[in-house]
Amino acid sequence: MTYTEIENLKIKLNKYNKQQFEEFCLYLSSSDLDANKRNEIRDEILDHLLEGEKEGKDFQDLFGQNPRNYTKQLVAQLPKSSLKEKITFIFSVIIISIIIIISNSSNNSYLFMDVILFSILNGMVVFSFFKLTKRFAFKSSIVSLLILTLTIQVAGLSYYVLKNLFIKFL
Repeated sequence: MTYTEIENLKIKLNKYNKQQFEEFCLYLSSSDLDANKRNEIRDEILDHLLEGEKEGKDFQDLFGQNPRNYTKQLVAQLPKSSLKEKITFIFSVIIISIIIIISNSSNNSYLFMDVILFSILNGMVVFSFFKLTKRFAFKSSIVSLLILTLTIQVAGLSYYVLKNLFIKFL
């Protein structure tokens, strides 16, 4: 299904099922899964939820009392992403980092250092974001949002400090 189709179908879900489905998708997206299989499972779960609602069932009725454990077990059985997908993702992060640095660069003498440092820190943020997102899926709390935000802030501060240290020593 396309993004638009999924969004249109999610509107039909009740509030609880919609929230649980979004948490499920968040967990899936932050897992190292084959993209096609991930989308296929997402579509199947959405179909089951829509059918279940017609019978008066909710996410827990269909998938158990602990949606996180159900999702974790399901993810463990699914094929992982290929080396090609992983390399493509890493390359995309590096390219985006380079574009950001070049578009915001005011001092070209440190451009190479900026690209390397920003790419490394950006990769660390993306990796941390996926790990934290997976950890906080199905746990609705402001703490999870604060920790994710803090991770990004720490990376930004680290970039600034490390860049100034490198400039100082060069």
